[in-house]
Amino acid sequence: MNNGYTDVVNDALTGALAPITRIGGGEVQVDRAIAAPAAAWDDAVPQGALSFGFVDVADGAVTITRTVRVRNYSNERITYAVKPSFRFANDRPTAPSASVHRPRSWSVPGAAPTRCSMSASPSMAPCCAATS
Repeated sequence: MNNGYTDVVNDALTGALAPITRIGGGEVQVDRAIAAPAAAWDDAVPQGALSFGFVDVADGAVTITRTVRVRNYSNERITYAVKPSFRFANDRPTAPSASVHRPRSWSVPGAAPTRCSMSASPSMAPCCAATS
């Protein structure tokens, strides 16, 4: 998942991207995985995945926290810019409905693992409000 190819096309005629529900972490790219100098995962889950997942939010009192572990397999320090993003432009209107607390950058020393915490506080998006 760390190096999965996520630009999977759903319609070859239009070039429309496939929904994330179809591709998950992306198509396996063995060459990218072998060449990658580092990998990241949820410290509590022993697999190459990192997700806040689906959260059914009934009020704004939910906060989800993940401890992220990054293992740098190279001998050089790697600095990452940490930035939330959206797969589709029409997902952006719901952006104010969640806040993500994370470092703006993260420096990982060579040949070492490191951890940091990230949390999301979603609230009910007005476009998606529903009762059940």
